This record gives sequence, C-alpha cells and structure tokens, in this order.
Amino acid sequence: MFFQSGFFSSISIRLIQVYLVQGLVFLFFLSLAIIILRRDRKRLNKIFAGFYVLVSLGLFFNFIYAPMRNDSLVVVIEVFNFLTNFSLLLGPIFLVIFQLILLKSEKIITKKKQMLIIISYAAVLSIMIAFMFGTETGVDINSGTLWIPIYHLPIYIFIIVVHSIGSTIPTVYLSIKVLKKLTNPILKNKWKYFMVGIHSLNFFLYGTYSSYILEVIIHGFRFGWSVAGFFIVIVGGYLLFYGVGRQLEKEEL
Repeated sequence: MFFQSGFFSSISIRLIQVYLVQGLVFLFFLSLAIIILRRDRKRLNKIFAGFYVLVSLGLFFNFIYAPMRNDSLVVVIEVFNFLTNFSLLLGPIFLVIFQLILLKSEKIITKKKQMLIIISYAAVLSIMIAFMFGTETGVDINSGTLWIPIYHLPIYIFIIVVHSIGSTIPTVYLSIKVLKKLTNPILKNKWKYFMVGIHSLNFFLYGTYSSYILEVIIHGFRFGWSVAGFFIVIVGGYLLFYGVGRQLEKEEL
C-alpha cells in the first residue's frame, strides 16, 4: 500500500519536488561545476567538478521522465529512472578519487587507475537493472502508483549497501587521513568544511532513498524530507566547494 491523495494532488506535489526543489539544486550544482572548470582545467579540477556534473545529469534525467503519464511509456520511464539513480550514485565516486589523489598524488593514482575505479563502480551500479525491472524488487512507476516512484526493499537495500561500501566508508576513512596529513592550519580548517559537506550529502542521499520506503508507513514523509533535504544538499554542496574549491586554482592542496 502507498499514499493516494488524489491524482492531481499527487501530480502537483511530484512536480513541485522535481521542477522547483530539484530544479534549484540542478542549477546550483551546475553553476559550481562551471566555476571549478573555469578556474582551471587540470585533472584535479575535472574530477572534483565531475561530482557536480553527474549529480546535475541525474537530476536532468529526472526532469525528462517526471511529466510522462502514459502506461505505454512505462518501460521508457523506468529506463530514465535507472539513469537518474545511476548518475546520482556514480557521482560520489569522483569525490573518493579526488581524496585518493590528494592523499597519494597524481603519480600514484594515475589516469588508468582512475578510469579503472570509475568503470568498476559503474559496473557494480549497473546491477541495479536486474532489480529495477523485476517483480516487486525494483521501482514501480505507473498509473497504479499515480506516477510516483515506489521503491521496493530489494533495490533499496542494494543502493544503500553499494553506496556505503563504495563511497561512504572510503570517504570517512580518506577524509580523516587527508585531515591528518595537512599541516597548514588554514587548509586544515578548510578541509573540515569539506568533511561536513560530504557527510551532509551522504546523509541527504540516505534520507532521500529511505523516504521512498518510509512514505509507505508515514504519510507525507517524502514531501517533508524533500523540503528539509533541499537545505541539506544546498549547504552540503556549498561546504564541499568552500572547503577545497577555492584552493584548486592555487595549487595549495
């Protein structure tokens, strides 16, 4: 069972979430990516900007399928939903690589190793396809759900486990290692902002996917979380940029 408050009410809430809340996040993250790349096109900048670009791309895919309301397009809708999740979940691996380079240097974390990490993680995320198109294992989006994505427990567990192992745990470990490595008090303080930012974004991601499950139990939880999550992701995204983004053009890291 899931919450049904009427077709037009559900559609209105869905469109507000997608085009207003997520639309503002899309513009903000895309702007940060452009600022980072305009400062310098060196490898470190591209990797850091890659996170913002992939999150923006994931939101863009969401914009495409959100207004679709035809049962004959269900497969197309579910494909775009997969692309949305894939892009949003792939983005954080760029922050893991970014921290690895800061910790080990570009000579050790070569472009070849970088691509290997990205491709390997992308391959693991691609396993979502097996869940998403199964019966009560993935995401249902159709007239029966009032065109609101309904996430089943198997896909939820898969996303949480993969993100935790591939991104959250490495990020916690690497961010602490980088903090200990920094000797400049100013840069050390800046890095703490980065840490708060990245952990806030992880909290947002866990909260967002959990809201898909909790909506079934707590009526209106998903909409409430989308409003609270908006402020979390904006602050987290900015703190991430504030922590290291301004130093990328100065070779200070």
